[in-house]
Amino acid sequence: MPQPGKRMVFFAIQQIPLLGSLWMKSGLLLGDEPRNLRLALSSDGFNPHSVQSNSYSCWPVILVTYNLPPRLVMKRKHMMLSLLISGPKQLGNDIDVYLEPLIDDLKLLWAGVSGVYDAVKNEIFTLRAVLFWTINDFPAYGNLSGSIVKGYNGCPICLDQTEPTRLKNGRKMSHNNNRRFLEKYHPYRKLKAAFNNRTEDRTAPVPLTGEELLSRLEQDVPKLPLGKKDKTPKYMGGEDERRPCWKKKSIFFELDYWKYLPVRHCLDVLHIEKNVCDSLWGRY
Repeated sequence: MPQPGKRMVFFAIQQIPLLGSLWMKSGLLLGDEPRNLRLALSSDGFNPHSVQSNSYSCWPVILVTYNLPPRLVMKRKHMMLSLLISGPKQLGNDIDVYLEPLIDDLKLLWAGVSGVYDAVKNEIFTLRAVLFWTINDFPAYGNLSGSIVKGYNGCPICLDQTEPTRLKNGRKMSHNNNRRFLEKYHPYRKLKAAFNNRTEDRTAPVPLTGEELLSRLEQDVPKLPLGKKDKTPKYMGGEDERRPCWKKKSIFFELDYWKYLPVRHCLDVLHIEKNVCDSLWGRY
């Protein structure tokens, strides 16, 4: 029978291919010690009073451990409530202020915590941990990653190549260039009347790597102190060439390994589908 660490790699590759590749990459960072932790962070805000007129918000920050078998990873008894952020207002970009103690602990775990006791093997070892990614809905994605998630550059993948259309009557942004992500000979690329009366021959934008993203953040994002009194300069409409793609540099880049991860933020699809369903059901 394979060792627990190797067995977990097999489960990850079999059920979640992306997790399997990231597990193998983290093995290069952490070494061959199977007891080193692979973590994921999830957070979202909600109103504990269930009253829409009350602006009070509560943000639990939960850590899950991928060292467990896949059937146990998302069980409630195996989740760790690392932070519980509550207050009379939404956190917005200032969530980084409250995440600083957690980031300090993750830095300490990355460096290694010596003197950890293994009760099964009856030995002392050095424990290390790596944070794989965050899991959240789209608005929380913007708060944690620092990306713009609405407006002219509302796509974190396309960035300044988003090219939305502003509806004259609805005054909303319409993103009509999603066919770029389809296969080259997909029949939808040739349809005109069903979309914007144009065929789509362009290829999909290539996402930035972590190192490229960090380089652009250091160039484009002004270094402002955290807090609601200091905000980034506003841009004026679609003709303004200073349209930002990011509103801040994420605090997760303080982790030495964060820029080397191929995927840093994941979207909770079921959560997003629930939000869309609630909006449509409440409107109609």
